[in-house]
Amino acid sequence: SISGDIGVYLKSSIKEFLKRRKKEHRLINIDPTYMIRSIPANAGDKVYCTVLSQQAVHGAMSGFTGFSAGMVSTNFVYIPITDIIQAGPRKVDPQGQMWYRLITSTQQPAQFVAAEPAVAPVEEEEEEKEKKKKDEEGTNGSGGAS
Repeated sequence: SISGDIGVYLKSSIKEFLKRRKKEHRLINIDPTYMIRSIPANAGDKVYCTVLSQQAVHGAMSGFTGFSAGMVSTNFVYIPITDIIQAGPRKVDPQGQMWYRLITSTQQPAQFVAAEPAVAPVEEEEEEKEKKKKDEEGTNGSGGAS
C-alpha cells in the first residue's frame, strides 16, 4: 500500500503536539510538487537535499528556531532567517559566468545564453591596473626609470 504525503502527516502531527502543550508556533509545509525544476534531480541533488533536511532536523532538535540549514563553502551551517531576509535579493548578470553555469547545468536551450560571454571582473580589474600603470609611466616622462 502507498502511504499518504509524509509532509502533511508530519505537519498535522507536530501542530497537534504543540497545541496540546499550548506552544505558540507557525508551521509551514512546502509541497515539493509545486517546485519548478527544469531537469530531474540527480544523485548529487538527492544527497544534498537529504543532508540539508537532516541538518534542519538536528538544528530544530537542538532547540534552534528561525533558521535555515545551508552550505557555506564546504560546511553545513544554520543561517538565521533574519540574515537571509536582510541580505535582500541577489542579482545575476545574464552575461556572466554564474548565469552560464546555471543554463548549462540545467540543460536549458542555447537561446538563454548571452551571445558574447562577459569579461570576468578579475580580468577587468587587471586590465584597469595595467592601463593605469602605463598611464602613470607615460606621465612621469622617464618611462618609469629613476
